[in-house]
Amino acid sequence: MIQISSSLSNENDVISHGYPILPRSIDLAAYEYVFSTSGQLRRAYGVTILVTVIGTVLSLSVTLMFAFALSQDQMPGAKIMMIMVVITMLFNGGLVPTYYVCVHADLPYQGYTARVDCPRTHDECFQSGPGKELFQEQHSSGVNGSSKN
Repeated sequence: MIQISSSLSNENDVISHGYPILPRSIDLAAYEYVFSTSGQLRRAYGVTILVTVIGTVLSLSVTLMFAFALSQDQMPGAKIMMIMVVITMLFNGGLVPTYYVCVHADLPYQGYTARVDCPRTHDECFQSGPGKELFQEQHSSGVNGSSKN
């Protein structure tokens, strides 16, 4: 409500009286400015959408590769890596401490932390899963390039 009211208020009223709940006088200068620079606004939204799509695809790819590697029984160090992922997920400092550290250390603040959410947290998933049997079946049917006659 305050954001809409402030955007409809006169700039001098906001400076002298603060952010109002109801505007003293309606001024559409902010909206005129935004729509007069529509090319810049379209370009900014285009960059936002592009970064979101690329970031989502990359994040999903890395997460899937890491989860696949952790699902394999023969992967060395899988339990240690899983412990590191779970500890990172449980003891994340949060948004405010991350922002504070990045601002005071002159680091670029991304607004998120890199982490891998792994669905294999239930004890049953560690004991048995479709991965081993699936790969044995693929191997015996010749999916991996080797045929068993």
